[in-house]
Amino acid sequence: MKEFTFSEETAKKTMRSQAISRLPMIVIAGIAGIYLATIQNEEFPRLTLVLAITLPILAIAGYIGIRMGIKSGTKSLMKNIYRLTGNGIEWFTPSGRTVIIEYDKIDIYKTITKGLLIKSKNKKILIPREIDNFSEISGLIREKAK
Repeated sequence: MKEFTFSEETAKKTMRSQAISRLPMIVIAGIAGIYLATIQNEEFPRLTLVLAITLPILAIAGYIGIRMGIKSGTKSLMKNIYRLTGNGIEWFTPSGRTVIIEYDKIDIYKTITKGLLIKSKNKKILIPREIDNFSEISGLIREKAK
């Protein structure tokens, strides 16, 4: 029986990259909101004052929200446990749920951009590429699933 998890460093790195990839969408939404507010308002000098006050507050709130999201996401990723047993693959989720797929019931296992996807008739497990020792776990699963 062998267990694979995220280390704290790997989990933080993964969550930071996810936050950075979502940042352009947040900025575009903010710019679109400001643009729409500017179009709708004819009292532009007053709007400038409101924006001058609101934008720094929103930036600080966004920064705090992203930091808290990274921190909670890191804890959540570290709770994911992938265990290879003699019979199959077990995935212990952060919510406490367990997904078990036996080796002889694996229909599809393939490497995709996000990691290794394993499917049986009514269950699936995605082992993220960022997990510690990803090449080892994917090699062991390919070996046993044949």
